[in-house]
Amino acid sequence: MTKTSSIPERVVRLFETWAEALRGMADDRSRIEYVRKRLPPLMADTDFFRAMLEKIAKGGPFPDIGRSGLFENEITLYTNPSSLFSLRIAAYEPDEYTIVHDHSSWGVFGALCGQLETIRYVRKDDGSRKGYAKVSENGRRLLAPGEVDSTLPLDRGIHSIGNPGREMILTASVYGKPVRRLFIQRFHPENDRVEKIFPPKLRKKMQARRALPLIGEVCGANRE
Repeated sequence: MTKTSSIPERVVRLFETWAEALRGMADDRSRIEYVRKRLPPLMADTDFFRAMLEKIAKGGPFPDIGRSGLFENEITLYTNPSSLFSLRIAAYEPDEYTIVHDHSSWGVFGALCGQLETIRYVRKDDGSRKGYAKVSENGRRLLAPGEVDSTLPLDRGIHSIGNPGREMILTASVYGKPVRRLFIQRFHPENDRVEKIFPPKLRKKMQARRALPLIGEVCGANRE
């Protein structure tokens, strides 16, 4: 849960306004269009983002950098109490890109500083074969500071984003309420594979369940 007392009151009020508007919208495209118009002005609030980075650099309890997310470079700054949306920032080193992936929710993202490249993909198969996915690149875009792009959930939003430049960049993103799915999918365009990627905490729990039968069986046999 976000400690709203650690966020400036003006930003808390802004997020409350967002939540009220998003709660009344019936589809993802309407939500995306709403946030696309409102994220750039927030991104221009350098005092807010500087204060958040200073807190992160000091290693205090908020923002919680130990919170397990799907991407190691991403830090959640705010989560709406009803999970309608979250605000996150991420740093990308030169030539650092995400895996080709989908999302479990709609999203709007952009560059706080530096140029951000977004690479879109389209899925060609019907998803009926386990572990198989045929995707092909479907366009690239460079975002200057303050510009935003968006993504839709699942197969409609397969993409990769990253830093094509020579200096570190910083991004901001807003993601909506996720569909009932506990993973994202990683796509491998080079060999037409797809795999599920679970959050670290959930992945460790799943591995522990799978490992339980090994104690006293495989592990015990190895000691004989």
